[in-house]
Amino acid sequence: MLTKSEIKANRQMWYDELMSGKHKQTTLCLEDRKGKCCLGVACHVAVREGVIPEPEILSNGEALYDGNDTGLPHFVSNWLGFETSDPITEEKHYFAVDGNKQSFAQLNDDSGKSFEQIAAILKRDFIDTMEEEDVDKE
Repeated sequence: MLTKSEIKANRQMWYDELMSGKHKQTTLCLEDRKGKCCLGVACHVAVREGVIPEPEILSNGEALYDGNDTGLPHFVSNWLGFETSDPITEEKHYFAVDGNKQSFAQLNDDSGKSFEQIAAILKRDFIDTMEEEDVDKE
């Protein structure tokens, strides 16, 4: 089982990769010939860190990361400390049409948020909050 500091470090790597400017953004899949979605960037980092193997590239150019084409594979979700394949953000201003908080895939695909905007939400909701929790325990 990963410690809180390990999870925080893994999320920080995802944040850094989103902010790097190295990846073009695509929608509706983890990765295709056009680029990666924000979750695909997380998978890319997980491959680099040895969490999952290199993706299988299908004939249509889409990538399957550990058998998944739209959500985080189980091992990547665990590595990032999430219970689902598409974590829900805490952002109060990004509500989906039905009034629910949006997931990362919805921010990427439906709301048209850039990687930088998504990274800011990741940092605020899932990295900075861990720092606050750590401070509270000291």
